[in-house]
Amino acid sequence: MEVDCEKVRRVLRRLREKFNCVEVEPFLRLSKLTSSHKDELTTVLGRLIEDPQYTEEIGSGFASMLLLIVAGAFGENRTGGTPDREAHRRKCVALSKLVHCCPDVLRFAVQYFRHSAPPFGVGESLAYTPKSKQKKLEKSSVTELELVRCCYRFLVADPAHFRSAWNWSEFFEQFAGKGCPRQRYYYSRILATVSCMTQSQLNALDGDIPLEVVVREQQQEMTVGRGVSEEEVGACGENIRWDFRSNVVTNVGDVMLPIFDASNCEFYRAKEQQPEELVIVDSTRLNVRCLALGVSSGRAICLS
Repeated sequence: MEVDCEKVRRVLRRLREKFNCVEVEPFLRLSKLTSSHKDELTTVLGRLIEDPQYTEEIGSGFASMLLLIVAGAFGENRTGGTPDREAHRRKCVALSKLVHCCPDVLRFAVQYFRHSAPPFGVGESLAYTPKSKQKKLEKSSVTELELVRCCYRFLVADPAHFRSAWNWSEFFEQFAGKGCPRQRYYYSRILATVSCMTQSQLNALDGDIPLEVVVREQQQEMTVGRGVSEEEVGACGENIRWDFRSNVVTNVGDVMLPIFDASNCEFYRAKEQQPEELVIVDSTRLNVRCLALGVSSGRAICLS
């Protein structure tokens, strides 16, 4: 995978200057970024991406490697288990802000929730937190407003899937008639989408919400995802070949694809020492890349 080092430095400088992010400073001091540095940077960004102040900045600045960052940060929860409620909700909120940055992240989110509860579905019985950590978690608890907005982002990203994948009755029981006008605004839109309401029915739901709130939130929705990402800026620095190795993401013709079956990864790595059966010429690379693009789109492809 080719990586433009100058673009990476530019985003890292912005994180350092705009948010005073000291975690990226060691990478800014390097005179040259190598493949191993990129591996370390991916790990650091994975730890930062749950922080609300960094989430969208990382998403727009590192779109080409976003799937690798997200899968590394959230991939450990795909096997199920009993999550901590607040930790799970923070992950959900961060993931919901990234699904518009990269189509592959949306597909990862769909798979993620096959093994994880929805953002609103982790009850008190699963939320035990040791007393030594309670004070720390209280400072970063997800508000009800952010939780409702999180659910709305997922529903907008893929209405057909999330409308049927989650038990929305539980959501409606928790949040019906509650919260500030902004929370009720997003609640109404979730209710309308899940129930397939008409626009006039949605307008009726908005009757008790101040008009200025409705207008402001609609304008904010229109601006989501419209910013120019760092990937759209022309190349202006040296490129390095990043030969990353990951158990959660694979690179096929410079197309990132999530790995959902770890046994497949182990099986094919064991075959790496065997003679290649595939002749890697330009036409083969192009054909494999086309197949990878088809898989990444989430659509059925015909193998003839």
